[in-house]
Amino acid sequence: MRWQDRLAAGIRAGRRTGALPLLVVLLLPVPFLLVVHQLHYWDVPPFGSSRWTVNGDRTVIEVFGYVQLLVAAALLAFGLRRRGGPVHPAWGATLVVMVLDDSLGLHERGGAWLKHRDLVPGSLGCRRRSWGSSSPGSCSGCRCSSSSG
Repeated sequence: MRWQDRLAAGIRAGRRTGALPLLVVLLLPVPFLLVVHQLHYWDVPPFGSSRWTVNGDRTVIEVFGYVQLLVAAALLAFGLRRRGGPVHPAWGATLVVMVLDDSLGLHERGGAWLKHRDLVPGSLGCRRRSWGSSSPGSCSGCRCSSSSG
């Protein structure tokens, strides 16, 4: 099957299930937000405010990413329950935990708690705060490294 046929079949399935408009709404703003992020660093008004950067907390881009992850979690938890058994709801729950962890700063607090109590050996080549920052990736089964200190 050619890639054009697979794409057409996917679009037909998306229309039939109603997922296509949702995907467009969630994915279409991404290139715009990346351009806005670059305009922020070029100090182009009205995007000179720090709320348009990808590197900050509670920025427009970060909150939009939370919305994307929560919609994906809801689709996994409720929409695909029949197909994958308990696997899809478990991944949905993991995404919710990751959004809560990042939005509430739990991994930063956990890393600071570990550092304050000297519970992490420094001989492993990882800064102590990185231990807290790597917890969301460890929870989801991804190998993540932290460069922030």
